[in-house]
Amino acid sequence: MKHIFIINPTAGKKNSCEVIKEKLNILLQEEKYKDIKYEIYETKGKNDATNFAREYCEREKDEELRFYACGGDGTINEVVNGIYGYSNASFSCYPCGSGNDFVKVFKDSDFTDLKALIDGEKQKIDLIRVNGKYCVNITNVGFDAAVAYNMTKFKNWPLVTGKSAYTLGLIKSLFSEMKHYADIYIDGNKIDEKGFLLGCACNGICCGGSYYCNPYGKVDDGIMDCLVVKHMSVFKFLKMVKKYQNGTYLEDEKIMQYINVYKPQNMKIISLKKDIKYGLDGETYKEKEINIELAKECINFIKPCVK
Repeated sequence: MKHIFIINPTAGKKNSCEVIKEKLNILLQEEKYKDIKYEIYETKGKNDATNFAREYCEREKDEELRFYACGGDGTINEVVNGIYGYSNASFSCYPCGSGNDFVKVFKDSDFTDLKALIDGEKQKIDLIRVNGKYCVNITNVGFDAAVAYNMTKFKNWPLVTGKSAYTLGLIKSLFSEMKHYADIYIDGNKIDEKGFLLGCACNGICCGGSYYCNPYGKVDDGIMDCLVVKHMSVFKFLKMVKKYQNGTYLEDEKIMQYINVYKPQNMKIISLKKDIKYGLDGETYKEKEINIELAKECINFIKPCVK
């Protein structure tokens, strides 16, 4: 088995490469781990992790491969899209980015413990397929995606954390991204709502550092949790944001008047006006038509062992 650490040197506030190298050197001094085969690769730009992982899998088809995405959710997304379709490959992550939301599903796990990662066992998890790409955590459409787009402008500011960058992106989007016009189909059935604020297709539970839009989600239950939030005034939205953030909105009847919850196999959004922004694990795109579908138990994931 080979262990491949793909490190995004621009994730977070500092390059974590030296920290990971030091942890590996300490680990290799133990008798149990001294003979493990590993490789460290630092990404050189956008999509480099995807290309590197895919080429590696293509070249080493007869070897069991474990890829560790060292960065934020965007780095995980790139690695997942690189190894998808290769049965000999699995992935895990070492969270060191500005946004590390995917791992929050696994409340009892320490993904910064390399020993626990290497000792972890393989399991199948679900993904969400969006216009031919794969999402491991949450796909946002409309307002949320605009927030993520604006967040990238703030996350590299001094003293700005992933959480506060998201909040700054949220404030900026309140002035320009509050209503989107589209036909929305759930499992082929058109729903009535044309003017909507945002939509989510969720595998994980959290986005934006602290916004628990899908608090009861699981990545291995064969269910895609989808939300469509109706258009509302800025004032109403600001009143409900706190409960949306902490995941308690599901218990509030007044808030749920504005939110429709679905558990479909697929969801389609066709814009009636301009292209709509959508985000896959925080990486944003724009298109007229967005096709979202559940991909059940389609990739191998390594959860750290619990000691």
